[in-house]
Amino acid sequence: MAAPRKGLGAAFAIALAAGTVSVVAPTASAAPDGSNVVINEVYGGGGNTGSVFSNDFVELYNPTGKDIDITGWVLDQQSAPGNSGSKTTLSGIVPAGGYYLIQGKAGSNVTGDLPTPDITNDKMDFGAKGAIAVLLNGDAEVDRVGWGSAAKPEGSAAAGTSNSTSIQRKAAGVDSDNNADDFEAAAPTPKNSSNAGGTPVDPVPTDPDPAPQPQPDAITPIADIQGTGATSPLEGQTVTTEGVVTAVYDEGGKKGFFLQTAGTGAVKNPGDASDGIFIYMGTRTDYPMRGDSLRVSGKVSEYFNQTQITASAIEKLTEALAAPKAVEIDTLPAGDDAREPYEGMLVRPKGPYTVTNNYTLNNTGDLGLAPGALAHRTPTDVVAPGAPANELQAKQDAEVVYLDDGRTANYFRTDKNTPLPYLVTSDKGIKSIRTGDQVQFQTDVVVDYSFDQWRFQPLQPVTGKNAAEELPISWEDSRAGAYNDIDNVAGDYSIGFFNVLNYFSTLGRDVSGCKAYNNMYGTPVAAKNCTVRGAFSQDAFQDQQAKIVTAINKLDANVLGLSEIENTATVTGDVAKRDEALQNLVDALNEKEPGKWDLVKSPQNLGSDEDFIRVGFIYQPAKVKPVGESIIFDDAAFTRTARQPLAQEFDTVGNDQDKNFVAVVNHFKSKGSVAKDDADTGDGQGNNANVRKAQSEALLKHLGAQTKWADLPTFLVGDFNAYTKEDAITTLVDGGFTLVESEKDFDQASYQFDGQLGTLDHVLANAATMEMVKDSVVWNINGDESAAFEYSRRKYNVQDFFGEGADPLYGYGNPFRSSDHDPVKVGFSAALDEKDAKKFTPEADEAVTVTQGDAVPEAITAIKDADKLPEGTKFEWTKPADTATVGDGQEGEITVTYPDNSTDTVKIVVHVKPKAEEEKPRFIVKAEIKDGDLVVTYDNGETENLGKVTGEDGAAGADGPKGDTGARGPKGDTGAQGPKGDKGDTGAQGPAGKDGKDGADGKDGQQGPKGDTGAQGPKGDKGDQGPAGKDGKDGADGKDGQQGPKGDKGAQGPKGDKGDQGPAGKDGKDGQQGPKGDKGDQGPAGKDGKDGRDGTDGRGVTAFVVNDEGHLIVTYSDGETADLGKVTGENGAGGEQGPKGDTGAAGADGADGKDGRGIVNLEVDEDGELIATYTDGETQNLGRVTGADGKDGKDGVNAPAPAGEGSSVSDRCLPGVGIMALPLLALIPLGLAATMDIPALAPVKEQINAVGAAMQSQLPMSPEMLQVAGGVAGTALAIAAIATLATLCSTEGGSSK
Repeated sequence: MAAPRKGLGAAFAIALAAGTVSVVAPTASAAPDGSNVVINEVYGGGGNTGSVFSNDFVELYNPTGKDIDITGWVLDQQSAPGNSGSKTTLSGIVPAGGYYLIQGKAGSNVTGDLPTPDITNDKMDFGAKGAIAVLLNGDAEVDRVGWGSAAKPEGSAAAGTSNSTSIQRKAAGVDSDNNADDFEAAAPTPKNSSNAGGTPVDPVPTDPDPAPQPQPDAITPIADIQGTGATSPLEGQTVTTEGVVTAVYDEGGKKGFFLQTAGTGAVKNPGDASDGIFIYMGTRTDYPMRGDSLRVSGKVSEYFNQTQITASAIEKLTEALAAPKAVEIDTLPAGDDAREPYEGMLVRPKGPYTVTNNYTLNNTGDLGLAPGALAHRTPTDVVAPGAPANELQAKQDAEVVYLDDGRTANYFRTDKNTPLPYLVTSDKGIKSIRTGDQVQFQTDVVVDYSFDQWRFQPLQPVTGKNAAEELPISWEDSRAGAYNDIDNVAGDYSIGFFNVLNYFSTLGRDVSGCKAYNNMYGTPVAAKNCTVRGAFSQDAFQDQQAKIVTAINKLDANVLGLSEIENTATVTGDVAKRDEALQNLVDALNEKEPGKWDLVKSPQNLGSDEDFIRVGFIYQPAKVKPVGESIIFDDAAFTRTARQPLAQEFDTVGNDQDKNFVAVVNHFKSKGSVAKDDADTGDGQGNNANVRKAQSEALLKHLGAQTKWADLPTFLVGDFNAYTKEDAITTLVDGGFTLVESEKDFDQASYQFDGQLGTLDHVLANAATMEMVKDSVVWNINGDESAAFEYSRRKYNVQDFFGEGADPLYGYGNPFRSSDHDPVKVGFSAALDEKDAKKFTPEADEAVTVTQGDAVPEAITAIKDADKLPEGTKFEWTKPADTATVGDGQEGEITVTYPDNSTDTVKIVVHVKPKAEEEKPRFIVKAEIKDGDLVVTYDNGETENLGKVTGEDGAAGADGPKGDTGARGPKGDTGAQGPKGDKGDTGAQGPAGKDGKDGADGKDGQQGPKGDTGAQGPKGDKGDQGPAGKDGKDGADGKDGQQGPKGDKGAQGPKGDKGDQGPAGKDGKDGQQGPKGDKGDQGPAGKDGKDGRDGTDGRGVTAFVVNDEGHLIVTYSDGETADLGKVTGENGAGGEQGPKGDTGAAGADGADGKDGRGIVNLEVDEDGELIATYTDGETQNLGRVTGADGKDGKDGVNAPAPAGEGSSVSDRCLPGVGIMALPLLALIPLGLAATMDIPALAPVKEQINAVGAAMQSQLPMSPEMLQVAGGVAGTALAIAAIATLATLCSTEGGSSK
């Protein structure tokens, strides 16, 4: 809770009430004596998740007894490193003893309104955790407040803030010129000018329950010290706790160890308390060993947002505690809330991690890791600027974790004699670790929060003196694969681009007043603060040139655009020397292969006010040659902000059949220093997005003015300082150009910045050129590498990483880290390839004849010699003939599509013939046996003798005795349940879900990108913890100097302020209806339907056939067929014919058989079951013979019976069933005939037997019955016919059957 602010003095209050206070002119300096306006409170969490107010704000306070006019004053909002953001010009009066409220930018969450502000600036946007606010009156600084990680506070920085706290003076208006002493973080209390003379009211505590107070000598568990929030509930208190030592850092500056509660190691969830904590040793030297069980006492504090105990007493326990276990995790969960419960605990990552940042590896020894198999991508390289980019950035910020070295020393500044970690080991030597490399953890690590990042700390300090197996990770060296990626770019010719990182043949040592960056031995390496931006010494220049020459010669592009080449005309003032540095590079390239390279010379008309660096072309004369003079596109859009584009027409050598092509090389304005007031708008594009867009527009304008090139293939190459989805690139795409990109199985980004990969270096092509393009490759030799391998970092550390010997990967002059940008190469064919449609002339094979109503044949069959066309050619009827209409000579059309997407059309003549007259089926209406022959009569009156049906008379046997009645056969088994039905259609889409929770807080502002001029110096080492001394007085400002040259690349700057959370996205539209689902399970049986009306006449059966698969196929009178299922088993293998046996002796007379019984009646009962009545009076249920209920029939016409006449069974049945009875009647003698030897029926006897056997399986007939009947098949067929007739003749009303 904020401390109460002091009230105004009584005398001042009386003066204010009396109206005797007057406005005075302010002094122009900070006023610890209370004589001027001060910054009283600043809030940067406005509108973020958990915020108190929707907007950021700054509150000024006037501690004097007179009103102070601040019209024209400026409030400068700065990032934590001190970079100026938005400035607010003030107006009005701060009343005596009163306040003045400046309202800033609103976040995406509406959490509370400020009091009416005195002035508003919607671009004022402070970081939520730390930043700087500066109050200026003209050039004079009135007051300054820095908090959190602020680099330039007044005195020492005040504590960091959160989304729910502001930084505010402990007592209103009290200013000691030391922010740490004057300010505290507490709940915001904004006041405006209407609160003159008032006293701020303390906010209501959000947590009324006080934290538990530790008791003297009591053991406080680590979890209670950590608490469940971001800060300890026991901060500032002295505690005693116990645990086991998990990691020790006794050298390298970290000065402490981690302690974890005995036996712990469970998975944590948001809201849980951690079981581990950092113990800070300070000046103590009694470090424990890993595994020791300790009791530690000390004061709890939050050191840069990590909870720690500063040890005052350490006691080793006599009885060892249970060792904690490392929590196995795939990757560290994303976001502060999910990571806080693991702070200080042992973990073992199991899932894939990929290196996404190795920029600071060369000085502070850490690596940024992204979860998964890919490095993080610069958002605007893959998604549009604005909300999509900010959303992706927030996601990646929440995911990244840094693998540390367990040290805080800087290997390129204060600890140069210790070899860098990870890049070199004591047993394996130098081994690069590149962005995109996947790592595997081979030891446990501890989760740590320090230097504004979540980190994995090794269990001990790691340096280049460690063996490879002692490192927490292992990885595969990917240099060899990258080295060879450029070798097989397809195409007859090639064009490329390469930013060569300030290649200056003029040395710093030769320029008066030029200073140098020195290596650890004091030897000058790179130029500093002068017009020369490259090497300072000849040795350093040779190192730089050796790498560049190797890279360009292996890149081997026929035309190569270059940027960051020295413009010697600007450096020396001599226009005649403009090409001097470029010629020097060509000479170096030609040393190994004389005459291979030449340069495109500067034109007569140069650009206005050219920079110290320029663009240019080199080329291979054996492959191409320039046509005419090159052209510089001189435009105000480039002057003094970028390099003017250079255009050149080229012709291929030895090929007169192709068109010439045009190339334009570019180097747009960087994202560094702001030009034309085009500052970063927070959409992900950085500074100067509009400037770069205007440069794209100017490029298109000047290119369009070259009318002689209007129809020529044209390439745009260069460092556009814009990622793929940014405005500068989309402007070129909208202007008719296409980004040349090829899918590869390796990363295709050209640049690494702020722990993310993206492409600034592009090749674009117009439509004519895209037809020529064959392949492209971004050669990842630089952007993925640590800066430790650059010439400008050579011998800054005791380990020389530059390389010696002839090894192409690690030897002297290897191409790796020859620049900070990757080169790109595109392969193309200068002669436009003849399209397949011009190479081939497909023809129709012959006229196509089809039957009326049938489909046309497959298109390929109608094309003559179709197999001689290119593989992959497709054929399609695009104008099929109307086969429904009979007629010859109809016209059809087939489209032939070749693999190159060119097409031909082929006309096809189609004849459509009528269907042949179908033979009318005939039906058997009568079957009788005449003189032993089966004679059938058909419905057309024809008769046919089917042959004899009786066998020869046998000898009369003796009458046997009456046999016993056979036992009734068992009832048949119930049939198996049918298969489950298909799942039903997917139901209608449900209503849209509720809006999701608020997104995570916006990320800290982006780190300042690389500027045009001198490179930032190496990053300072992470200093030991300790109080900061007061700043000395500011020196007088020097005069503005000339634009500084770009120096060697400095250490990456600290991360910018945390930006506001982006606005919540709108609810997405309802998704499209999903695909149709599987048919659902069969539903319950429906209720019985109503009685159907009398149906129309049925259809007759014209044939039964058992097909080759053993299925019974029935053909009906209407021509339709139905498969009644399998009725025959598979044929067994034929056995060999046995020898003819001897005639056996006559057998003895058999015993008299028992009297048999005959069937006197067969009828189908109401349940559709066939009931047989035997001669002895017994009945037998022979099973169901009727099919499933049919659908309701149409209304029939009732035919009245003749008046006065009754109806017999034959009267009712046979006329009623009509023609259906005829084939059934025929089946009775046919079935019986199948039991006899009839030559005319031999071809179908097998089928009749099969049908009969299938039917018999459904009829429970005893063996005796079958023997009497004379066989299975015929008997079953006859009985089935009788049963079916009985069913047809049955009535619903109970009449006779």
